[in-house]
Amino acid sequence: MIMDRIQADLMEILGTRATDVKVLSREAANNLATMLRESFGNPKSKADPLWESLNYTDAYHAEEADAEVERQVLGLQGPVHLLVDDWYGYSALKLLSGAQLWCVLEKSYNFCWYATDDAVTHLLCKNDHNVFLVCRDPTPKTNGTTVLEGTLRGPVQ
Repeated sequence: MIMDRIQADLMEILGTRATDVKVLSREAANNLATMLRESFGNPKSKADPLWESLNYTDAYHAEEADAEVERQVLGLQGPVHLLVDDWYGYSALKLLSGAQLWCVLEKSYNFCWYATDDAVTHLLCKNDHNVFLVCRDPTPKTNGTTVLEGTLRGPVQ
């Protein structure tokens, strides 16, 4: 699979740790974007980029955003799904943890990204205007299994 520009840059930053990362197909990335819009935004909105349709609970700007990104990302437990708004659409990676995501983010440039856990209980988003958004979904969608199991149709590379 040919990677988008940002996705390839992130994999380069991960280096040898990239063996623990799953690259999701374009179809799976688009399905994830749809799920995030339905869970944390207005599902009827066609706003693009996705962050423009989110119902966020907290927003942080500039320097305040950087400290909060670190705190929130390191607080993510278990596998983390990272959705990247790349040049040709969405691309996605499945990382081991928030700590692994933080290793990537602290070494990369500013780009629009979305991160959620397997249960899709909350969403973290940083847009290209250096605004960090936190969305919390008050309605549980799981019955003991992860929400994302089987929902991200499309091959994992």
